[in-house]
Amino acid sequence: MPQNIIECKNLYKEFKQGNKIIKVLNDINLSVKAGEQIAIIGSSGVGKSTLLQLLGGLDDASAGEVIIYGSNLKNLNQKEKGDLRNKYLGFVYQFHHLLNEFTALENVAMPLLIAGHPPKHCKQKAKELLKQVFLADRVEHKPTQLSGGERQRVAIARALICRPACILADEATGNLDEKTALDIMELLFDLNKKHQTAGIFVTHDKNIACKMQRQLLIKNATLIEN
Repeated sequence: MPQNIIECKNLYKEFKQGNKIIKVLNDINLSVKAGEQIAIIGSSGVGKSTLLQLLGGLDDASAGEVIIYGSNLKNLNQKEKGDLRNKYLGFVYQFHHLLNEFTALENVAMPLLIAGHPPKHCKQKAKELLKQVFLADRVEHKPTQLSGGERQRVAIARALICRPACILADEATGNLDEKTALDIMELLFDLNKKHQTAGIFVTHDKNIACKMQRQLLIKNATLIEN
């Protein structure tokens, strides 16, 4: 088993804007071990979300390498990247991205169903996770019938159902009030400890960042241990 869940080496990302090249990330090196909780902080527009997308294989680097559980992403096709993400990573975003036509139970079960597991097994696992995020009485509710905090807890349960090695969270509490945001983060911390799941959290909230084991600042396109 590889020592690191996610590792990036000399990561570089640029965007073209007309004739102009915008350098977003330069020479980024990072390794994430099992159970580690890492905050990525920095001003708006510095590349925090871009880094998370590169680490999750949702976007391609301009140069450098991203390695997930020993597999170098640049050697994989799109299907192989998707399989790797589904097996090892869970994603939580600022907006929950739940499917409104499905219940909380069905939304949470979806990744396991897509992976080909039997429906009965998927629903049982989804029920267990919804109980862990204190939504046992809301399993048959659709997203429109849930509060913002409840929808985000459903999204967290969905991210955890494949027992990922690492959660990638992009401003997961940015759309919530302060108390609900702190409750959601405490829940994520508890679940991470229980399952030894690593977490990389992009956040602008210093109160949340200071609870992490490591705080990494993106400034001038580079990553600095804060």
